[in-house]
Amino acid sequence: EHCIVVLGAGGVGKSSFIIQYLRNVFVEDYDPTIEDFYKTQTDVDNRVCHVEILDTAGQEEYAAALQDQYYLPHRSFVLMYAVNSRNSFDNLESFHGRLVRAMDGESACFVLLGNKCDLPDRVIAEEEGKLLALKWGVPHFSTSAKTRYNVEEAMAAVIREQRRLRDSKRTQGERTLAKKKRRCILL
Repeated sequence: EHCIVVLGAGGVGKSSFIIQYLRNVFVEDYDPTIEDFYKTQTDVDNRVCHVEILDTAGQEEYAAALQDQYYLPHRSFVLMYAVNSRNSFDNLESFHGRLVRAMDGESACFVLLGNKCDLPDRVIAEEEGKLLALKWGVPHFSTSAKTRYNVEEAMAAVIREQRRLRDSKRTQGERTLAKKKRRCILL
């Protein structure tokens, strides 16, 4: 099972992106979200996946309150900004930093999305998004919830990142177990 939390400032298109991913429909009307939870089943790399998506509020007062309650059990995060909003891009450092601190050394998966790439009034260059992703060591995608551009690809990347993290933890656990078995204790 894959649990994904979608974060970003209000109005970046988180809900539209999720609905486009789940239902192949673009929702024009902006209705501020406090929190919505979705479940679906999909196929990534010929493997069936059960996916739970938490659509969060963009408003800071809700995001801070929900963080402790919902974000920590999840280990996959989509950090989204709108390419036509400098403020939404600048806020991501705060979201990312708060999550990394809250994880307290635990590993987490992050994918950075620059949504609304279909709009002509872009103020965040794709290179700027890629540089931030490189700084954090995470995948980056330009997306459009309206045209469905890179929607499937971005969500598949989140699932692949979560699989990679799980496989890494499993391998580390196996190595630790093997080391414990090789120990010799003399009394």
